[in-house]
This record gives sequence, structure tokens and C-alpha cells, in this order.
Amino acid sequence: MEAKKATKKNTFGIIVMIAAGVAVLIGIVAAIVFLVGGQAKTRDGSIVEFSFGHGSGMGGDVQYTLKRQDNLALLSINRTGPLFSKGGDVKKTVDGKYLDRLADIINENEVVEWDGFDRSDNGVLDGGGFVLKVTYDDGKTIEAHGYMMFPDNYDVVSDKFEELFSEIEKSINN
Repeated sequence: MEAKKATKKNTFGIIVMIAAGVAVLIGIVAAIVFLVGGQAKTRDGSIVEFSFGHGSGMGGDVQYTLKRQDNLALLSINRTGPLFSKGGDVKKTVDGKYLDRLADIINENEVVEWDGFDRSDNGVLDGGGFVLKVTYDDGKTIEAHGYMMFPDNYDVVSDKFEELFSEIEKSINN
């Protein structure tokens, strides 16, 4: 009888130890998921170069680039195709604050989630696509591109980029 009690006690102790081990393991996994999943969906550094292009072969393409130069930025806008017959290319020095405004758009819309996006629908022969590259002063980047496939919230972010570059162009033409 004493042997049965000792065996039950040992079995209970083993079960408690296994349960405690499983609980610790679950805690570690939860912490890892929380830390990785909870990473900021923003980038903290300053943008030193921003490049965004989009369009389609038949409609035309536009490529916007801003490169930081101290408190200024070198703006380059290249347009090709029939949709962009007027407006032409632009190369000007503008206020560096526009890079900060781009950073705001990127952070507010979690564009860092686009990093690594590389998808294409090769079944479409005359569709549209985009290319994005953002380089920060800490060496980190956001790079994404697609053809007839786009990351979440692409339309919203693309419109915001377009609005900002339109504003920049208006400011240099006045």
C-alpha cells in the first residue's frame, strides 16, 4: 500500500513537472510571438533616398526620386508614355522636409509591411506595376515591387505619394 502511495505521489510529481515545463514553453513561445509580432511597423531613421515608380506600358510610367542633401533634397521626376505627354521631366532642389513628410506617409500607413513584396501576374500582358525603394540613414531599406499584384493599402498610399509630389511640383512652378 505504501508502494502504491509512493508511485501515485511520484506520478503526480512527474505530471506537475511536465505541466510546468509545458507552461514555461508556452510562455516562451508567447513572448517570442509578442516581441516579433509587436515590432514597430515603422522605421525610425531619416530617409536619405526615396524612389517610387508606377505605370503601364501603354499608358506610361512615372518615376519619383528624392535624395537628401543636407537640409535639401534633389527631386527627380521622369515621365514616359502618352499619359504624360505634358509635364515632362523635372530636376530641382527642394526643401528636405518633403522626405520627412514621406516618412510620415510610410509610417502612418505601415508601408514597412511592404518590404520584400515581389509578386507578379504574368498572365497579363499589358498591365500596371510599381517599384518602391526607401533607404534610411541607418542603412535599412524598404523594397517592394509588383506587376498586376499590389500590397495591402497600395491604392491609398500611392494616392498619398502622388498628392505629395503634385504639391512639390506646384511649389517649384510658382
